[in-house]
Amino acid sequence: MATLTNCTGVQVDAQDIVYDRALVGGGFAASVVYSLPDRGSFHQDVVFVGFNPTFNPTNWGFAESSTNSLQIQIITEFYNSPQPLMVTNPVYIEQDPAVRASMALPNFSGNWLNLSPVVPGYVNDYPGEAVSLENCLAASVLGNNMVAAGRGVAFSTNCTALLLINNDFGGATYGGIGTVDNVGTLGTAQIFSNVLGEGVTFHVQLPYTNSFGWFVGSNTYVNSTSTNCPLFADPASSAIHIYQ
Repeated sequence: MATLTNCTGVQVDAQDIVYDRALVGGGFAASVVYSLPDRGSFHQDVVFVGFNPTFNPTNWGFAESSTNSLQIQIITEFYNSPQPLMVTNPVYIEQDPAVRASMALPNFSGNWLNLSPVVPGYVNDYPGEAVSLENCLAASVLGNNMVAAGRGVAFSTNCTALLLINNDFGGATYGGIGTVDNVGTLGTAQIFSNVLGEGVTFHVQLPYTNSFGWFVGSNTYVNSTSTNCPLFADPASSAIHIYQ
């Protein structure tokens, strides 16, 4: 129906860029607006600025009975999109190969991350996380700063131990620490001196079968507006050990 025009985006205020009349044709004209309304969020809106009142959907193969119930779906694909921003600042690098081989792996430390949030409306898009664990014997996640992403840590099946210290995951838009598709095993976790955001779910989501080995303490918990709040753990009746 409408076709793309060769328009240029104009920043109209501190958080909005407008592509005026980006789509024209078929009796329609629409502008595209991209917004960054808050930390970790990216919005796209299509604003109709022109419409032919004589437009007849039946000309496009729709039944006459559906004329008053049609819905418009907008799908956007980005080409040559930039890579997620990530800056590595090593806290310490062990030079002895023998010692390194004996250390817990993976070791994810001293990184700065700005990752894309989940795309609303797409069932196959999942929250991006700073660390994703599966079949992991032991992991150390230390001193990372995640300014934007879906969540800090996600764990799946056959995970044993996690050491999580001095990370800032307050920018999480989905959750702090949790399972993948509500399926995950993690026998022990030591979570201390972090900033954990709950996003739209939880600060900490524990395995439903065994959480006796989970210890948390001296963390700062924030909600979706970056306001300090109490720990929100799931399930609420878990055996997590909480230290103030």
